[in-house]
Amino acid sequence: MLAIRVNEFGGPDVMRAEEVDIPRPGRDEILVRVMAAGVGPWDVSLRQGGYPGPLPYIPGGEFAGVVEGDTGSFASFYEGAPVYGYPGLTGCYAQYVTCPVEQLAPIPAALSVVEAAATPIDGLTAGRRRRRPPAYHGRRGRARALRRTDRASARGNRYRDGEPAAPRVRAQARGGGGCRSHQA
Repeated sequence: MLAIRVNEFGGPDVMRAEEVDIPRPGRDEILVRVMAAGVGPWDVSLRQGGYPGPLPYIPGGEFAGVVEGDTGSFASFYEGAPVYGYPGLTGCYAQYVTCPVEQLAPIPAALSVVEAAATPIDGLTAGRRRRRPPAYHGRRGRARALRRTDRASARGNRYRDGEPAAPRVRAQARGGGGCRSHQA
């Protein structure tokens, strides 16, 4: 399989597409064919020298794809099931990735594969902030987000570029904008 690997620390030019072996799932892991991988600031930090493990490594901490073969049958994931997850901070810039079943979920119908790939780490962060597990809240959660947006707008909050906060946050609350991912 092809994977992006980092063989030395540095800028984006240190990432190379290389042929590597398909990972073998361990106990309680599922093999997934990656359709899209999320890109986050942690990827840059690790690539520039923050990665504590051995070189070379495959960057990427979040992904969306489909279950490969019967590797998910023990957890009721059928072959070809669309899933997204977070196996750790590395390993997702590849055609295949293994992920622990407890860090994997079916892609919600409201999300595209690309949107799902940009969700796992941000979702975990949001869940920890609220001290609740992350979840897709549907209309009720969006209504709360829109009320917060209206309060922020009334206070005159703005982004650094001078744009009012309300329209951008309102678009994100409706499920648009804010996604950072690359499709494989």
